[in-house]
Amino acid sequence: METDLHTIVVGREAMACRFEVVFNAGEVDDATALGIDALDLVDEIENRITVYRETSELARLNATAATGWQPVAADLFALLEHARELHEKTGGGFDCASGALTRAWGFLRRQGRTPSPEELAAARVKGAQGAKASFDGMIADEEKRADDAKGELKPLDAAVTEKSQEAESLEVEIQGLRAQAATSAPSKALPLMLDARAKLDQAQDLRVAVSQADRDAEPYRSTVRVAEMATAGNDSMGSFLSDRIDEASKAQDGAKARAGAARKRVMELAGEAAGLAKEFAAVQTDLYQPALKSVTENFEGGDVASKNSTDAAMMSLAKARFAGIQMDGIDQGLIIAAAAQAAGASDASGAVEAMKADREKLTASAKASLIEARDALSGVEGSSAKPVMAAINQMATALGVDITKPAAPAAPAEDAPSADAPADANAAPAVPAEGAPADAPAADGAAPAEQPADAPADPAPAQDEPNK
Repeated sequence: METDLHTIVVGREAMACRFEVVFNAGEVDDATALGIDALDLVDEIENRITVYRETSELARLNATAATGWQPVAADLFALLEHARELHEKTGGGFDCASGALTRAWGFLRRQGRTPSPEELAAARVKGAQGAKASFDGMIADEEKRADDAKGELKPLDAAVTEKSQEAESLEVEIQGLRAQAATSAPSKALPLMLDARAKLDQAQDLRVAVSQADRDAEPYRSTVRVAEMATAGNDSMGSFLSDRIDEASKAQDGAKARAGAARKRVMELAGEAAGLAKEFAAVQTDLYQPALKSVTENFEGGDVASKNSTDAAMMSLAKARFAGIQMDGIDQGLIIAAAAQAAGASDASGAVEAMKADREKLTASAKASLIEARDALSGVEGSSAKPVMAAINQMATALGVDITKPAAPAAPAEDAPSADAPADANAAPAVPAEGAPADAPAADGAAPAEQPADAPADPAPAQDEPNK
């Protein structure tokens, strides 16, 4: 029998991944059915242990475990035991109870992220508090079980004590009756022995009742013993967990303090950056612009500007560069202010909007200066203009502005007739295009032009006449 090498793949999405069962076609008759059964088992496992569905067995256990003892299926209990063994073998590297940290890092919803120190500290506090709450809940539940058992045990113990005492009293009476009958005449001894017999039956009934009450009380006594064993040493464990909560809480407070100080410093830096931008603007207004204006007037007032356009372009380029320096200072301030906003600072929005408005003005000023520099070099030839133009383009690229001169619209052909112009009565007759037959009809139904007999077969179009 030849084996078919083709495969049958039965697949399904489950547990946020793809499960597939692969068979060699021809080897298994009911491969598809077996594959579906295997995938159904995968679905069943997911339905029981997923933490993404509140109805799963594990999700219900997580939600109710802190409130008391919960029934757990044997296979799920074995899985949790195996998880505990892995936790011990890996020194805590594997921890199925790390839900708070898993959420902090974004792994629970497959949105990985780096949490802030505050978030990590809060997750550790939450985990420690959850462990303490679970432990306290377990202790409280055990104590309640013990109290309930003691409540059920109290009347049973009282009945045992009471009936035991009654039985002992009857036995004393029986002994007295027997002693009296032994020293009495037969006629008197018989009634005494019958009375002793009746009391003996009563004492035996009491002993049976005591035994039954004792058996009824034993489960409650066992519950009390187990609860007392479970709660033994709980003070030291409770203190240990409380210490862990205190440590985590102190770490959280420290993280909050550091984050608050960082936000404050970020805001201070944002303010300093904004101040630097204002200082740049003041320097430009008070010192640079007057000097630049004076130099420009000197250029424009003499013959230098008219004879050397490169210098004029350099002046405009210098203005653009100074605007770029101011923009760089504002950009630094915006970065710091954005970090402050991300950190939760509420008073950073005003500074951000003001800096953005200043940057837009500076961008427009820089673009205008670069266009001035570009236009100053228009028509300038020679090696001196090339490096200046290169510097202008580099500055435009660095500032992110477009100074490309728009292309001029194409001029119409000099001798081309307008679409709406009437035909010229004196225009030369149209000649057929090169390679067209002499008797080909003209376009749009016009009559064919007559060709002189002595004309060449393929005349060239006149220089100033459009070729029809």
